[in-house]
Amino acid sequence: MRRTTVLVTAGLVLTVGGGGLLWRGAAEGPSGLTVAGILVVVAGLACLRIGYWRVRVEAMTRAGLALRDDRPGPAGRDRDA
Repeated sequence: MRRTTVLVTAGLVLTVGGGGLLWRGAAEGPSGLTVAGILVVVAGLACLRIGYWRVRVEAMTRAGLALRDDRPGPAGRDRDA
């Protein structure tokens, strides 16, 4: 879970920093600053999306394993047979 926390924190920092670059570039700076801001925002949002899906897949895997039942049925036979 530590890697996910670092990834989400990096995503937040990149998103906020990229938003600042985008704002500054759009307000008075050169167009290169605006492009850099857009790229940094996209990288930050990608980090956040990866963190979201990592947590979601882990939770879905735990839920699926909890539903799995490997115990034999009555009289030692499999339930599906």
